Amino acid sequence: MNKEEIKKYKSLFWSSTIGSLISSAITIISILMMNLKLGFMFMLLTAILLLTSYLSEFTSLKKEYKGNTVSFSVPSIIKKGYSVNPNTTNGKISWLTRFTFPIALGLACIFALIVFYWN
Repeated sequence: MNKEEIKKYKSLFWSSTIGSLISSAITIISILMMNLKLGFMFMLLTAILLLTSYLSEFTSLKKEYKGNTVSFSVPSIIKKGYSVNPNTTNGKISWLTRFTFPIALGLACIFALIVFYWN
């Protein structure tokens, strides 16, 4: 991968991570103020932004280490430290479990919005 692609993935990762943090703060404030409909909407936005953040990291690692099917952890190109290699079998399982939370959260929010707030 060239520097321009890495910069694109890095900006997508950090902007969606910061957006999910802001959205989760608004979710907590909305729920504390007893505005549950707004809380569910921002919780859905948080799930979408978390999924976007995970997908950008997954895609960049998948492209960068496509020939490496041996090592479980590889140096991250988006953030500091190490990340799980998505090209190994254990890495695929780890990434699948990481994707499960935002997908389940998003589906639960959609269900709650349809059931409780459908006019």
